[in-house]
Amino acid sequence: MALTANELPMGTSTVATSSRRYTRVWQVLSDAKVNPTVVIAAVPVALGHPFPFDPQARCVDVSAKWHKSDESHLVYLATASYETRSGGSEDEQEDDNPLNDRPVKRWGSSTVRLPVRFTNDAPQLPIVNSVGEPFDPQPEEDFKILTYSYQVNQAVYNENRAIVFRGAINNKAITIGGVRLKEYQARAASIEASNGERNGVRFWSVSITIEIGDDWRLLIPDEGLRKIAPPDNDSEYPKYLGGGRFGEIVPVLDGHGNPVTKPVLLNGAGEVLAEGDDPVLLEFQTAAKPYVDFSGIGLPRDNNP
Repeated sequence: MALTANELPMGTSTVATSSRRYTRVWQVLSDAKVNPTVVIAAVPVALGHPFPFDPQARCVDVSAKWHKSDESHLVYLATASYETRSGGSEDEQEDDNPLNDRPVKRWGSSTVRLPVRFTNDAPQLPIVNSVGEPFDPQPEEDFKILTYSYQVNQAVYNENRAIVFRGAINNKAITIGGVRLKEYQARAASIEASNGERNGVRFWSVSITIEIGDDWRLLIPDEGLRKIAPPDNDSEYPKYLGGGRFGEIVPVLDGHGNPVTKPVLLNGAGEVLAEGDDPVLLEFQTAAKPYVDFSGIGLPRDNNP
């Protein structure tokens, strides 16, 4: 069973003297008949989430219903309703309902210690000793990274959704707390939830912490003791190396024709990197940091207090 949710331009806005009300509508495609409750879980919203363009309005209701069938899918419509407690006056009385508490936003920083192999020059230069060899162990430096924390009370908490984001990095550009981030710059460091009760209302207190860096991908300099040599023109059956490439894997030789004894930088295609070129970084996606679209994580785009 697979469900795909796409928001439709069918939402509504109502501004009254005592409140503001909004709706958002999603079309959910399913390859099998499902209960509307399953459809609700597929849309990127939960009770208590702020409306993207009016953070004082919270989601108070999510409904779903069957809409139609086409040749390959069942089509459902899911609607989320948002409301404010009042017209937005700062003189509002304290609300006893924990689901009406304002979200808590916090900007901060943390320190990570990482190995450093190249300078910040243009082009980058290897960090080596006076005889041109890398240090062992590699030097390390402390880097400051920006953190953004968001805490909100919700009537429902979905761990199945949280586990998709926990530890992940964003694979699309996104705005969080008024800051526009490129892909791979945001990492969901933690998503935590604890239950509580106040004035007879049970709720979940959900906290999300995002770490913001230059690039969270696993990037490793391409280097080695061997390289790919083109196939011998006289060979009737050149060796296939995979990825559409033919050739031989041979040692990299120094200026005297001897195999090198320390890794040299490669160009990403198995050849020695040309002198003066920037190091080539190889990208690896791992289970520790999957690439995920953060649009459904439930964080506000604005930085309003």
